[in-house]
Amino acid sequence: MLAMPLYSLQVFTRAIPSGNYDTLVMLTLIVVMALSLSAALEIVRSRVLARAGNALEVAWRRRLTADALDSAGRGRADMSALSDLMEVKGAFGRPTLPALMDLPWTPLYILGIYVIHPMLAFLLVVSIVIMTIMGFIAHVAVRDFAEEGKLPASRGQRLFDALLANCGTVRGLRMGGTALDNATRDLLTSSAIQGRAQERSAAIAAVTKWVRMVLQVAVTGVGAWLVIEQHLSFGGMIATSMLLGRGLAPIEQTAGAWGAIVRSAQAARRLVPLLKRLSREPARPAIPVEAERLTVENLLFISPATRSRSCAASRWRSIPARPSASPAPTAPASRSWPACWPAWRCPPPARSGWAVWPSPR
Repeated sequence: MLAMPLYSLQVFTRAIPSGNYDTLVMLTLIVVMALSLSAALEIVRSRVLARAGNALEVAWRRRLTADALDSAGRGRADMSALSDLMEVKGAFGRPTLPALMDLPWTPLYILGIYVIHPMLAFLLVVSIVIMTIMGFIAHVAVRDFAEEGKLPASRGQRLFDALLANCGTVRGLRMGGTALDNATRDLLTSSAIQGRAQERSAAIAAVTKWVRMVLQVAVTGVGAWLVIEQHLSFGGMIATSMLLGRGLAPIEQTAGAWGAIVRSAQAARRLVPLLKRLSREPARPAIPVEAERLTVENLLFISPATRSRSCAASRWRSIPARPSASPAPTAPASRSWPACWPAWRCPPPARSGWAVWPSPR
């Protein structure tokens, strides 16, 4: 993280004034190795977070689904736990979580700039406070729109699902136009509210970006003034500018995604007590199911067309995927056994996995 600022500081303060190519080459090799290690760690972190989200879903999806089915059986269908699980899982894949992990390094950037010059460190602290306030203002400005748009969106979606489930009845009663108008009106109302929220969010994001650039220009201008007054070297000014950018990057990312962070935190706050309760409950054992087996004795088949006996079997036994039959020892029944297959039909193999054929004698 500090590779580029330190590289710039050393290049402008040592390599260029001395004109030593060996120093420049060694500094370049060292910073390339540091950047390569940083990229490798970023890849590892992203893969670990993605797999952690998948492992969370694999570990709790089945138990949460069973709990939702139990609540539906008691007349209180509640699918919010599954929605919270998917929200928490999605938080592992968003770029906001790595930005939150980078926040503890911000004091290190402040300390590094303070070593260069205390005034620049003070400007960085002021910039962080201003960016945090701007992120909170953006969250508050669009929060009411998000809550207001949930009700018509859910109402319109429920009505649309009901139309899909009862489309025949709706058409028969000639209610399609009215019902479709109601569902469309609710969905369009939610879309209009979301559009207003997006417009306000885009405006605040543009203002936030402008504030960030103005703060960076202010730090660069103060650094140039310190260079003119010979209180700071040119390499120190460049390093300060890079440190400022790296220090404000996680602040800007988290401030811009304040709403998503709040939603994920609320989902985790609701989900953790439920997971603790389910973890204390014993796992539900699977119901032992014996191998499917069918045994029929004294089978007599009478054709509905001729009202005569077509085939008979003293014992008919089947096992999974291999039914077999033992016809009666009488010759007419043995000869007429294949004739009973068109009337005695088992479910098709594609649906049940059975295949029917006479057993060898």
